[in-house]
Amino acid sequence: MTRIELPPVSIIIPTFNRVAKVVHAIDSVLGQNYPKECREVIVIDDGSSDGTAGVLSARYGSRIRLLQQTNSGPAAARNKGINASQHEIVAFLDSDDRWLPTKLERQIPSLSIPGVVLSYSNWAQRGIVAPASRFEEINLRLDSAISVLDDPLATLLRPGGGGIWTSTCIGRKGALRRCGQFDERMRICEDIRLWFRLAGEGKFTIVREPLVERGEPGDDNLVRPADPVYARESARLRLELFWEVYARSTDARSDVLARIRHFIVKSLYEQSLCYTRSRDYSNARRKAIEALAFTPSGLDLAKVLISACAPSLAGYFQRRRRLEHRTPHSQQLPHQIAS
Repeated sequence: MTRIELPPVSIIIPTFNRVAKVVHAIDSVLGQNYPKECREVIVIDDGSSDGTAGVLSARYGSRIRLLQQTNSGPAAARNKGINASQHEIVAFLDSDDRWLPTKLERQIPSLSIPGVVLSYSNWAQRGIVAPASRFEEINLRLDSAISVLDDPLATLLRPGGGGIWTSTCIGRKGALRRCGQFDERMRICEDIRLWFRLAGEGKFTIVREPLVERGEPGDDNLVRPADPVYARESARLRLELFWEVYARSTDARSDVLARIRHFIVKSLYEQSLCYTRSRDYSNARRKAIEALAFTPSGLDLAKVLISACAPSLAGYFQRRRRLEHRTPHSQQLPHQIAS
């Protein structure tokens, strides 16, 4: 019986102050049904202060390659892993996620399809029973166990999204490098930017089966969506991202271009809301007006019109309250006293 040659893979795991969780991620890689001589495990300690390096060195020894750097963010950590990797195929795993044992053997063969630069799979959230998987949650229906996306941009931009998650992704190093790898300026959306850039490089494959268990949200999360600073920065970076996608997609289908324009409007609208909450009404109004150029009709238009008017009204009432506070009681007008 002829033995099938399996391509070697480098697995990249960035971690920061998650020593109690990263061991489970590493164990899930070492427990893969994939020949150990065909895999390389690279863990990047992004300046942890919880003794991560010592614990991992003692626990795993030569079974992993442990790299260390001063705290620079997940993009820089992943790039360090890519640059140090020995193999053309690289896979990514966040330190609070886990792979199912069949992840590599089910997914890697699809990268041999001509033109494919990235493969990703379905995933499930730990501790959540329903919906059973991310694809089910976003109503992404696939006709076969492994589907080839000839136009991955259309899937990434579909209503509900494409369901892509970094810990499910396996890609070709050459394509990652041609796209600039992960943008180290960004600590938010750095992975999404790379997937959109890769969508212009070639085809994706998508595995219907959930092959990753995503960690539960916790206090050690690097970003917190409820934080107003995070919300404002996230909206700004998403806008930058979709402007780039729009500039690169001039020959895309009309429905794809419409979806990109929708996301540009949404990002401008969210920026306007963030400025309004911080009482920066001038910038709030400016972002809303910018969105009008990309808003032909429908719900987007209604939202933007409200955003354009709300800062002016809020500014008016704020100025009126200040005027009333500065006006001595004896000099108040009759209608002010009556009110």
